[in-house]
Amino acid sequence: MRVSETTHSAVSCKSWIRTRAKATKPQLRVPGQASHGSIQHKVELWASVEAGDVQRVAQLVQDTGPAVTRGSSGCTLLHVAAANNQPEVVEWLLQVLSPNLVNKAGLTPAHLAAMRGHTQVLRVLLADPHNDPLARDPAGNTYHHWLVKPLFEAVLEGDLKRTRSLLSVGGDPDMDGGRVVGGTLMRELQVTTARHLATTLHHNHILRLMHKLQKEAVEKSNSCIQADQVMAFGSITQSPLTPQVAVQRQRMRDVYKVNSAYVAILSYSSFQMRPDLHLPSSHTGARRLARVFANMGYTGHVHWDLTAEKTKQVMTQVRNMDRLSQYDCAIFIVASHGTQDQHFLTSDGHLMDTQWMCNFFRESQCVQLRNKPKLFIFDLSCDNYRQEKREDQPGQRTRVVEPLSDTLCLYSSGGELTWHKVSKLGTAFTRSLCHTLVHHGHQEFHDLYRQFLTTYTTMAPSASPHLRNLGFRKKFCFTFPSITK
Repeated sequence: MRVSETTHSAVSCKSWIRTRAKATKPQLRVPGQASHGSIQHKVELWASVEAGDVQRVAQLVQDTGPAVTRGSSGCTLLHVAAANNQPEVVEWLLQVLSPNLVNKAGLTPAHLAAMRGHTQVLRVLLADPHNDPLARDPAGNTYHHWLVKPLFEAVLEGDLKRTRSLLSVGGDPDMDGGRVVGGTLMRELQVTTARHLATTLHHNHILRLMHKLQKEAVEKSNSCIQADQVMAFGSITQSPLTPQVAVQRQRMRDVYKVNSAYVAILSYSSFQMRPDLHLPSSHTGARRLARVFANMGYTGHVHWDLTAEKTKQVMTQVRNMDRLSQYDCAIFIVASHGTQDQHFLTSDGHLMDTQWMCNFFRESQCVQLRNKPKLFIFDLSCDNYRQEKREDQPGQRTRVVEPLSDTLCLYSSGGELTWHKVSKLGTAFTRSLCHTLVHHGHQEFHDLYRQFLTTYTTMAPSASPHLRNLGFRKKFCFTFPSITK
């Protein structure tokens, strides 16, 4: 018999009230300084996570550290808490662990919670601002796919309350269950979706619920629709370099093989309710960059003035598009207002995390770009928007995350004060970047970067660009001399 979520919630809530005051932000032990009893503590830690003892988990993690994993499965503490339906433990662990960590099977905590139908845990995970709701396992399943299995079970039992709970966290009544359900149920009843199953079983009360929630979702989606402009440049199919250049690159050791590349440019020039932040130079610079990359043989799209939700949708489409595997490199450029090198502003006034964008293309979630170079370029103006920055915001906690690899990040400024010298041709940062790519694109990246610094500091003497290397292991060149002539 399954214990109802209502009963479990009441019991766990009382436990949470008793323990929450004591479960403060952990003072974690430095790696390598664990005590002699740490092995025993790890055993007890796993048991405490499974049992939902938040207070004991908080005490033991101070000794073991949060990055422990379980045996051959590679499950983190967050995986185990999610699999055992412990939302309070999940909420506490999210202080020190990223919700996007994967185990050795490539599953996130949300995948495990979804396949078991743990809706309370899913709500906690989905509420985390850094959670990637469209993270895929190696088979291409998101947590939405895994919700189909418990949704089928709820419909089969005619459980209206559980069906509602599963639909409220992203269960799709029209998603084909063949990936995760299978078995006797689908063969004997010859159904493919949860809605089809409800129809076959004449569960009209569930069908009415599905129709009502679907209508509400459509109305909400229609109210959020905003037309955005997209400009394609280059050939949308793969555009390889000439055979001679391709062979030349392949012969070079310790160099990323880049015969083709996809470029996504996100330009934000107008901002709702803030006409004082208008950046006409953003679109000018985006067009110039598109021309430069098109002349290199690169292909891609420019997106104008996206909302935060549209930005997420576009990045998801890029990450999941099949032809991305055809390219040897991906370049992402954002031009907007921002706060140092941490956030950029979308057209609807939301701040998005630059680190989120980088993490969106980490290896476990974007296999098409595995072992391929990924460049993120952020042209962010902070001079006006920094006045809106709240000084009372708490500092971000450091959490254990999956490390990035083969990634370079270039920011227009790494300091607190950023002033953009703007002309009709765009910002000094964009103009310097275009000039450097045209004249020095054949040079190895670090040599090219030095040339860029010379040009940029000449145009904007107060500029202080910032370059971060995140596992960029080889040499990289944009073009070869034969391409630029």
